[in-house]
Amino acid sequence: MCERAMGNQGQYVAAGNLLWLDVLRSPSPGVPLSFRTVQELADFRWPADQEPSFARVLLQVVGPVPGHVPAVPQALQTLTPEGYVHSMLHACARQLPHHKNRWSLILRSVPLCFVKEPEDEWIASWNNRNAIAQDFESLGRTAFQMAQEMKLLKKRLEKEANRALSNTGFQTQIKESGLKKASSQDDLSTNLICTALAVAEKLTGEEVLTTIRDLEDRYGRGSCLNSMQKLHALATKTTPAKRSFIFQALRDMIFRNMLENDDVSKSFLVGDGHNTCGFIALTELKLDCLAHFKAVVLPRAQIREQDRVVIGEALLDHTTYNKRMLGDDVAWQGMLLESSMQALRFLALKEKWGQIEQLRTNELAEEKVKLRREAEPEETPEDPDHGTALAQMRKPASNFTEESEGYWLAVANEMVRRFVSFMVLPETQNQMMQLVTQSVLKDVEVVAGSTCCCLWMDMDLLGESCGGPLAQRGLRRSKPFEVGTWKSLLHGALLARGAQQKSDQGEAPVPCETDMVLIHSGGRPDILTSARQMFRLEKSKQVVNTDAWEKKIGVVFNEEGIRQRKKRIKTSDGYSQQTDVFAYTQKGCVPETFPERRRKHYSGYNTGDVIGWVDCVGSDDLWVTSRQEKEQILGQRGILKLSDKEKISLLQDTKLGEEVSTVESVFPSAKLPTKFHLETLWSYCVSCAIDFTPGQGDFLRACVESRTPVLCFGLTETHNKCLEEHLTKWVVKCMATEGSSLHRKNAKDVLENLKKRPLHAGADNGKTNTEDEPTEKKPKNGEPKTKPKPKDSKKKDKSSESVESAKKTKKKGKKSKKATKKKKEESSSSSSEEPW
Repeated sequence: MCERAMGNQGQYVAAGNLLWLDVLRSPSPGVPLSFRTVQELADFRWPADQEPSFARVLLQVVGPVPGHVPAVPQALQTLTPEGYVHSMLHACARQLPHHKNRWSLILRSVPLCFVKEPEDEWIASWNNRNAIAQDFESLGRTAFQMAQEMKLLKKRLEKEANRALSNTGFQTQIKESGLKKASSQDDLSTNLICTALAVAEKLTGEEVLTTIRDLEDRYGRGSCLNSMQKLHALATKTTPAKRSFIFQALRDMIFRNMLENDDVSKSFLVGDGHNTCGFIALTELKLDCLAHFKAVVLPRAQIREQDRVVIGEALLDHTTYNKRMLGDDVAWQGMLLESSMQALRFLALKEKWGQIEQLRTNELAEEKVKLRREAEPEETPEDPDHGTALAQMRKPASNFTEESEGYWLAVANEMVRRFVSFMVLPETQNQMMQLVTQSVLKDVEVVAGSTCCCLWMDMDLLGESCGGPLAQRGLRRSKPFEVGTWKSLLHGALLARGAQQKSDQGEAPVPCETDMVLIHSGGRPDILTSARQMFRLEKSKQVVNTDAWEKKIGVVFNEEGIRQRKKRIKTSDGYSQQTDVFAYTQKGCVPETFPERRRKHYSGYNTGDVIGWVDCVGSDDLWVTSRQEKEQILGQRGILKLSDKEKISLLQDTKLGEEVSTVESVFPSAKLPTKFHLETLWSYCVSCAIDFTPGQGDFLRACVESRTPVLCFGLTETHNKCLEEHLTKWVVKCMATEGSSLHRKNAKDVLENLKKRPLHAGADNGKTNTEDEPTEKKPKNGEPKTKPKPKDSKKKDKSSESVESAKKTKKKGKKSKKATKKKKEESSSSSSEEPW
């Protein structure tokens, strides 16, 4: 019809429908459209703030007109019939529905000009465009456009030749057709043709083209993907099913400033073939891990099926993840359980996944208990006065009413016993080796250079000491460090962990490659000198150096915390804010024993030798109890008796009318808080631990909170039971605290009943009450638990009687004895409250 309309003139001008242009063929092979150029053409031809009008100018393919060529190289844009159609549609969609009628007329009245040209006109158009592209870089073809042109050009030449062309034949046909190239382009070699055709054939799909387009819109011709070699690597080195995910990952990393556009090279994509893994292989591995996580790990962790479906949808691809997890619509997360929500936010840390598994295990246990209670008749609860408090905590949670105080204590105690193994400190090296060898630590995997086993020893917690808050009055010394005993015990643990025996006496002064010994000197130079003897042979000629690798780590306390532990500051040297922790390993810490890591709770890295500022353990956070119970906790290993000199000095220092506290702190020198121990476990990549000096359990708290298995050696069985009870109540507190890693819903209600309970060793050491021991009446629900009066010892030595008689003589002149007694009881009850 058009040919008849042209007649003798060879040209036909008419107003046609815009959609007719879809069936027209371009003189030269087309290229992929750029949305940016479509927008710019729409803004130029049909401005958004003006009423749409007819296109009054006919567009023709012509060469540069003298006098009308812009001086700026970027001022020219390539215009194709396809681009013209999409620009008009974009302008129309932008102004609808306000100018609906007007656009209806315009789209059906597009001026068209049909001109009859020779069959080889496209060759002249090709050559003219390449000639112009030499002077105007904005008209140059990108690598992806060049690949698409090569594909379309081959189809055209094959159609004219009426046969399939090989790459060599295609190259010959291009030269015979008279097609010229731009000076900036490479010669159309067989290798370039193969590369371009592979790129055009394999790089298809919305996600691939979107990534290429977005990077070109942002960086222009400087885009990292404007390279035929990089596109060929992405086309041939990727699996077809994972190709879209790789392009999404590359775009996401660049747009989120995780990767610079200029850093994307071919070696970055495919690796160097020796030691460096390429981005393509690494991203495919990540996708495989994600598929394994969704298909295997989540079902194995018993995550609900409906939650797995929601998680799978959220982790489908980068676009969905950004919309679901980083968008404003988070209502869908309300359908997930807490364990499923944590699994959704899980990234890469093994410790985090362990917490998620534990959380899900707890949820399943609660569901089983609930189902069992519904199926079985309710049992009559036992008498609350039967047994001790710790015995009640050790009972299964199913024995208690759900979400009651006893229920949460049982759940917390189960968690404590899962991560902490309580044992009494042995006497000999062989006993220590047997206990460590048979402990749960043998099942913990420790990888040299990645994780380590920490052997912790705090010299402030060897036993009773002087100088701390509520320490024993009159005491002028601290528990000495028996280097021979501790050396044999430490070497026994190191031998059980795989250290090499260096002498016939069973000495192992060097830890194995996966172990690290940490010793807190407590600021006592005498102990430090003795402690270093444990890391060299008995017959060694060295006096200063050690056989193991030693590193000194300075710890700086906040001054306010140190001052609060003092009753009064007499001199400028009355206290020190510094203490030291010494690390002993086989070769070195980083990277031989564990990798470099940034500290989590304090500033700096684990390669540093100073940690600050550390909040010292306050006086309100210390264990306090009566003297009799303190002796039961510390035993013969840790208790100290007053000497005759100290008793005389105590009598001289006691002032007339002075009130004496009836309670003492069990470990008055304890300074390092739980936060510091959490930093130790995190910074040094600790996967299991041994605590030789548990003290009041600050290191054990950190192990429970970080889910690190630990072997604890208490001074006595009573000490271990007090630690277990104390840790159980602390876990309940964490369960009731929002933001804690141990937080559990509905546990907040029982917190008030556990806040102010004294540490009472006599009622919680597993013994039954006798006639000599006053029974402790169990409180009813909601009533606070009161501390019984300490029993009077019938057997006292003569020195104790003299001290007591001297005190009574000095207090004879006091007028009101009842008021003094009342004040004493108030002071005793307030100071014996367990800190939370």
